[in-house]
Amino acid sequence: MATDTWAGRRQQLHAKWGWFVGFGVVLVVLGLYALAYLVLATIATIVLYAALLIVGGIGQVLHAFRVRSGGMMAFWAVSGLLYALAGVIALFNPLMASLVLTLMLGIILIVVGVLRLITAFDSRGGRHSGWIAIGGIITAILGLLITFQWPSSALWVIGLFLGIDLLYQGIAWIAFGLGVRRAT
Repeated sequence: MATDTWAGRRQQLHAKWGWFVGFGVVLVVLGLYALAYLVLATIATIVLYAALLIVGGIGQVLHAFRVRSGGMMAFWAVSGLLYALAGVIALFNPLMASLVLTLMLGIILIVVGVLRLITAFDSRGGRHSGWIAIGGIITAILGLLITFQWPSSALWVIGLFLGIDLLYQGIAWIAFGLGVRRAT
């Protein structure tokens, strides 16, 4: 029965392969656009992030007044207000928000890279510890590059990451759609 289910799903996917490819093409175009206009992509990302913070903060405040239990109402309300305030600040000053987020990203990448190196060192002799070490080195170097070029990196790093992600996801969806098309 599981084989029949998979065969049915495969046929449904095969019939829609063009949608996957089309969606992938749209993402590739958006990714290339973001890579061509890194500053604009960075600002657009920050503005979207700010809007999400505002909506999330308002939702949390409304939730706090709706629940009113366990003595946590004030905590939830203040937390929601701070969340919304961060969104408003980011919305009205996306450059400052980009500065803060880029610096945090650089520091986090350095810390994660060092932790991966520690993990690789701790598991040395293991089958794939070398790959963990290489990943840690690359991650730490990216963090150092972002941090050493800060504050100017704040203008382009977030847009670059967005563009690369959109481009990669687009290529992946195109490959998936073409793969589904070939699999009959």
